[in-house]
Amino acid sequence: MKANEHSDEVAISRDEEMLVAYLDGKLEDDAARELAERLADDDALRQRVNRLAQAWALLDELPRSRLDESFTRSTIEMVSVAAEADVQREVASRIRWQWLAGVSAAAALAMATGIGFWVTNQIVPDANRQLVEDLPIVEEMDLYQQIGSVSFLEQLADSEVFPEEAGNEP
Repeated sequence: MKANEHSDEVAISRDEEMLVAYLDGKLEDDAARELAERLADDDALRQRVNRLAQAWALLDELPRSRLDESFTRSTIEMVSVAAEADVQREVASRIRWQWLAGVSAAAALAMATGIGFWVTNQIVPDANRQLVEDLPIVEEMDLYQQIGSVSFLEQLADSEVFPEEAGNEP
């Protein structure tokens, strides 16, 4: 479709809307005066308004249908069922979002707890770490207490009474 055709269709639909409003008597005074001036000058527009007026008149000749109470009742029931379905969808959607928010909050809490534990473990010194490193000494503490003093052990080491361990000899 070319740009001219599109603009022509838009103009036609605007004219149609204006003509229908004119025939309904719902056109504002200024717009009605402007349309009357256009109708005086434009034969094609007058023909369109005449065709619409004839179609309008034919609509009045159509038989009026009578609606009974069952039609009204069934229409209201259909609207009620549709509204109930909308409410159920909305409730289900809210439940899903609440569940997702709860799971997200729990995951964020678990992650924050893990990160907090790791950071604390890295920053705060562990008093038991030194005990684990000194475990061989702690296990032999009874023997060390019998020696009396460290100076005795130093003198013993300097006296070379005990040969070097077999692995350290040249």
